[in-house]
Amino acid sequence: FSNLSVTINHSVLRYGSFLNAIIGFVIVAFAMFIVVKGYNAMRKPAEDEAPSDEVQLLTEIRDALRSRQS
Repeated sequence: FSNLSVTINHSVLRYGSFLNAIIGFVIVAFAMFIVVKGYNAMRKPAEDEAPSDEVQLLTEIRDALRSRQS
């Protein structure tokens, strides 16, 4: 693409380098998107895991307070 150009009124407009830069940017951006998406998918905790001790304790406290108010 780097050799693409247009001549207008004895002026040469070389747009091939611009196209190379855009295509290179899109390829790198897509690759980074896939890498970040894969990293986030690996980092996400599984839905099936049991809640932590702190969460269970806070749930029990919440339920006890609700039962007092009723």
